[in-house]
Amino acid sequence: MAHGASLHFNQDPLDILEWDKFDYLVPEFGAAGAGAFLPDEADTAARLRALAKTMVFDPGAQDPGSNMPAPYTYLGQFVDHDITQTTAVGATSPDELIQKTEVRPLDRHEIRSLLRNRRTSGFDLDSLYGLQPPPDETELAVPFTGDRFDLGTVVPVGNRPPNKDDHNDLPRVTDPKSPRFREARIGDPRNDENTIVAQLHLAFLKFHNAVVDDGFAFDDARRLVTHHYQWVILTDFLPRVCDPTVIRDVLQHGTRLYRPRGVEKFMPFEFAVAAYRFGHSLIRQTYDFNQNFRRVPGVGLQSVGSLELVFEFTKKSGDLDGHPTLAENWIIEWELMFADRAMPIDPTLTPMLATLPKETDPMKFLAARNLLRGYLFALPTGQALAAAVLPAEKRLTLAELQAACRAPDRPDEKGQWDVLKELELHERTPLWFYVLAEAKAKGNGNHLGPLGSLIVAETIVGLMQANPTSILNVSFIPTLGPRPGQFDLQDLLMKAGALSRRVAE
Repeated sequence: MAHGASLHFNQDPLDILEWDKFDYLVPEFGAAGAGAFLPDEADTAARLRALAKTMVFDPGAQDPGSNMPAPYTYLGQFVDHDITQTTAVGATSPDELIQKTEVRPLDRHEIRSLLRNRRTSGFDLDSLYGLQPPPDETELAVPFTGDRFDLGTVVPVGNRPPNKDDHNDLPRVTDPKSPRFREARIGDPRNDENTIVAQLHLAFLKFHNAVVDDGFAFDDARRLVTHHYQWVILTDFLPRVCDPTVIRDVLQHGTRLYRPRGVEKFMPFEFAVAAYRFGHSLIRQTYDFNQNFRRVPGVGLQSVGSLELVFEFTKKSGDLDGHPTLAENWIIEWELMFADRAMPIDPTLTPMLATLPKETDPMKFLAARNLLRGYLFALPTGQALAAAVLPAEKRLTLAELQAACRAPDRPDEKGQWDVLKELELHERTPLWFYVLAEAKAKGNGNHLGPLGSLIVAETIVGLMQANPTSILNVSFIPTLGPRPGQFDLQDLLMKAGALSRRVAE
């Protein structure tokens, strides 16, 4: 599409793309019946909580991680917040239900009617640009000056990373008398729940402003930003997290699993509640965040770049360490982050994710939360879904599942496989756990396996195909990077002025 064309994004995207439903990729399991699901029994929730405890593991700061540069963990989170947010309609929220001692699965037909998706699902960056006006009083309007986003400024405390100016925080409520003091004024408040995704959101704000500074009016700038973002997802992010053969097949032959029924597009439960939550296993306990906060302690460092601090220096998960805005010594250095590596995709999570800030049990224990949500939403087991959509040779065998389980830390401790068998979940395995184990067994922890790749690739490609203004439906070649016809996350950050140079992987 030529630069001069305009899609007039000032119209509320919800008026264009009514993707507000959740549904199942595989709605029925025929003869498998109840055997396709976790047991509907009084002790199943307790068994899932016990399984969750086996998933907490810290390999130490020296662990090299996977092949994936660390920033893609948080690009994945940014994408998630752009396309999905589960909201109950006039009923008790799912999070309230899973906090009960006895959790039982909801009826699948009931779930479809009770839940809605607050995001537009079309990869149109409503999480960045916001819905205008905000849908309710709980959401702050995204601030603009002319066609440019307003940016927040950092607090001077010393040790600012080199070549960083004052405008390196999200725009925030700065009136100390306001009950919303320090809150980020952004399209999705969840992008202020850790400092890395917050700094990535900031980079997207700057990316838009850079395009406006090139002479484009707001609508054209938004179109270019959105299309380059979609290009990054399809050509940079998906090939890193999915099996490349699955990506090629889906792009060449279309989706066969994600098939919107009738005219209604939907967000698949198998994607939002299980497969796409693979990103939680990528999270490190420590990061090379900037020159002040590094993964391995060194001379002159203020502190280790711990996940606890990454949460603290936000408003949603912390309190900005008491400052009104971000402290200048916490401006990210993406050059260091790209040299760092995400953790492997496997059935383990870093210990910090067992004690999430500003949450109560079991919500603060992320592994338990994910497993209980999958049970509550009546997701099929990994084995049942794999049998329904994959040829036999691509399904995870019991031997592969066992090999993917974490060995015991001590001789007197049970291994993950022993617990899985003891809980009788080794042949009826929660879908999220199965996807993580499959990634380790068949992708060596560097990318998803056959089932996880199929769910993630087909959902993302299918939703993008269903958006009539996406790059899968209009002619588009990236023009904003230094390499003709190419554009990736590093190019986006360089255009935004957030990354000074390409980092070798």
